[in-house]
Formats: sequence, C-alpha cells, structure tokens
Amino acid sequence: MSGIIKIIDTWNNLYLRKKGIYDENSLKFLFEKYILIGIETLLIIIFIANLINVIYAVVNNYYIPIIIDTVFLVLFGLLLTERKFNTFTRILFMIFLVYGKGIGLILIGFFEPALLFLFVFSILAGIFLEIRHAIGAIILNVFTITLFCLFHYFTDIFTAVYEPETFYKFIVISVNFVVINSIFTVLAANFFIWLKSSFQRELKLKEKLKRKSERLIEAKMKAEESDQLKSSFLANVSHEFRTPMNAIMGFTEIMLYTEPSEDKSKRYLQNIYKSSEQLLQIIHNTIEYSKIELGTIELDKSVFNVVELLDTLLEQLQHRCPKGVHYKVYGDEELITQRIYSDKEKLFQIFSNLILNAFKFTNEGEVGFGIMNSGDKEYFQFFVRDTGIGIRREKQKDIFNRFHKEDDFKEGTGLGLSISATLIFHLGGKIWLESESGRGTTFYFIIPRIKKEDIK
Repeated sequence: MSGIIKIIDTWNNLYLRKKGIYDENSLKFLFEKYILIGIETLLIIIFIANLINVIYAVVNNYYIPIIIDTVFLVLFGLLLTERKFNTFTRILFMIFLVYGKGIGLILIGFFEPALLFLFVFSILAGIFLEIRHAIGAIILNVFTITLFCLFHYFTDIFTAVYEPETFYKFIVISVNFVVINSIFTVLAANFFIWLKSSFQRELKLKEKLKRKSERLIEAKMKAEESDQLKSSFLANVSHEFRTPMNAIMGFTEIMLYTEPSEDKSKRYLQNIYKSSEQLLQIIHNTIEYSKIELGTIELDKSVFNVVELLDTLLEQLQHRCPKGVHYKVYGDEELITQRIYSDKEKLFQIFSNLILNAFKFTNEGEVGFGIMNSGDKEYFQFFVRDTGIGIRREKQKDIFNRFHKEDDFKEGTGLGLSISATLIFHLGGKIWLESESGRGTTFYFIIPRIKKEDIK
C-alpha cells in the first residue's frame, strides 16, 4: 500500500512540475497537490462504486446507474489529466460533477445515495473554496431537495421511480440531512481556513528564518573577508612601512658615522626627504583606509576655485615627478576659473593618489591633469593622464580593488586607487579609466557642480 502511495506521490510531483510549479515548499504547489489528491481519492471511490453498480446492473438488468457512473468516471479522469485547466476551474468542475451525480441519482430513484453525493458536494465547497461558497452550496442543496419534494408531492413526475407514501419519509430524511450537512460543511470550511492560515504562518516563519540564516551566513562571510583583508592590510602595510623607514635610518646612519662630502650629504638628505614623504603618504592612506572601513568618513564642503586646487597640486607634487617626465596642468580659462562646492582636502587627496600613481609607472613622456568639459552639465569632469606602461585590459576591472597592484615590485600599499574611488563616491561622483598597455592611462572622474542653494 505504501508503495502505491509513493508511486502516486511521485506522479503528482512530476505532473505539477510539467505545469511549471517547481517549489515544493510553496503554498501554490501544496494546494495544487492537495486538489490532485482530492480528485484521485474521489476517482478511486467512484471506480469502486462503479464496480458495485456493474454487479447490480448485471443481476437486476438495470443499466442506467452504470451509464451515469461511467460518464462520471470519464469526466473525473479528464479533470485529472487535462493540464489546460487552471486551479479554480478544476475545483468548480470537481464540485459540480459531484453535485450532478447527486441530481442524476435522484432522477433515477436513488434518493439516499444521492444525499451522500450532495453532502460531499457541500463539504468539497467548504474545503476548497471560501466559507461563503460553502454556505452557497448548503443553500443549493436545500433548494434542490425542497424542489424535489415539491415536485414529488404535487406532480406525477417521480411516480415511476418513487412510491407516493415515501414522501413523508423523504421530508424526515431531508430535514436531518440539511441540519447535519450544514454543521459539517461549516466545520470543514472553518477547519480548512484555520489549516491554511496556520500553513501560511508556518511558511512566513520559515521564510523569516531562512532570511535570518542568510543574513547570518552573509555576516559570517563578511567577517571572514574582513579578517582576510586585515591580514592582507597588515602584510602590505608592514612591508611598505619598512621600506622608507629602512632608507631613512640607513642614510641617517651614514651621515652620523661618516663624513660624506657636501654633494653626497645633499643626495642623502634628498633620499631621506623622499622616503619621509613616502612614509607620510603610507600613513595618510592607512588612516584614510581605516576611516573607510569604520564608516567614519566626514566631508567638510566649502566653495573654492578650481584653479586654486590645480595650482596647489602642480606646486606641491612637482618635485615628486620623475626626471625626464613633463608634469602639466590643463584646462581652458572658462573651466579653470569655475567655482566648486566640495571637500577641497578630499579632492586634493584624490588627485594626489592618481598623480603619484601615474608618476610610479611613467618613465618618459608626460603626466598631465586638469579639468575638461563634461557631457553632463550637472558635473565637473577632471582627469589625470600619463604616457606610462598602461594597464592590461584583463587587469582593468580589478584596478580599484583594495591592495591591488599592477606591479608588485613598485612601492605603495595598493590602497591609493581604492581610496580615491571611495572618496569620489562619497562626494557624489564616479571614476573610470581608459588605458592601453604600453601607451599610457587616463583616469576620469566627475564631481557635482556648485548649486546656488549651496552658497552661503
């Protein structure tokens, strides 16, 4: 028996998947399966009843019941196998087939069996439809039985199949039927309403637990990623701190314990100064990265002229430019004299990171920066362009990732571009690049233009 049930369950699941219903935990899947089981159960009962009717018909030479049952069986089989029917159509078809069978049995003289089918008709309405439909089914049953009793009493329509003296018996049976039918139908309807709402609550609870579990898994993954980033950060930064510190201490030790010539002393001091600047840049990037990770970036916006920012960048970073490389600022007078409402310090840091990055990878040609016309009048567009080694196409998608370095042997923590991209995002802009390996790189970024309401 369990094997048969398993085969039927497998067939039902396969049938529902063919209809495009895949989620076995969904309310739709279970409701459709529930309807299939209901149809299959009734089909089995009807088949057994049909066998009994066949025996009765053969013994008594009375074939009308078997014809009705056979038609009923075929229609139920069609209801079970036809995929084009939607859920509501199946339910109505099944319920009114049962009602039709009850009417058919009344017409051929089987009043008591007919009441059983009418009883099942209202119960099915209570199970599969709303309470108002169940009440409607009870009313239809009352109307059907009342109409039958009236026709039986006042006409000769049912004389051929019912004895006249059975009328009062029908009245007694009908009254009892209506009372019992009403009670059980309402109880069935309310029970299945409660069952459905309980199931929906359970599904919502499962979904809630699933979301909570997903959030916990996500939090765990973020924590693990954070640990990995911290490890990478410490590994990168510790190495980058040591490089300029070793240079500073080395050249300082030489000057303390030897007597270098004036030219050598000047060269040593220049190296100490350069290493100190590198160390300061690393410290600055480390602090900024920590602020980004902690979410404590604060913007200090003010109104300033673009030319002030560009001149400061040209002046302060000129000595960091490699020998043999031209360092220039670009922008026509109309653009360069514009005023911008933004965080000047953050904008300076963005430019510095991009320009110093260009210096590292450019040995000849030019490193230029400035302002240019934007396709969107709501934004200023800036750029930093170099004629250096360029960035390979397959590496461009990772260029703004933390700790990413195009060349592992070059100085730096691999944080500059990531920090710049994050700061630009916080300033309300975006950054992108154009590059060709061996021919240089241009970084573009946009910042919102000044608005009248921003000027105090």
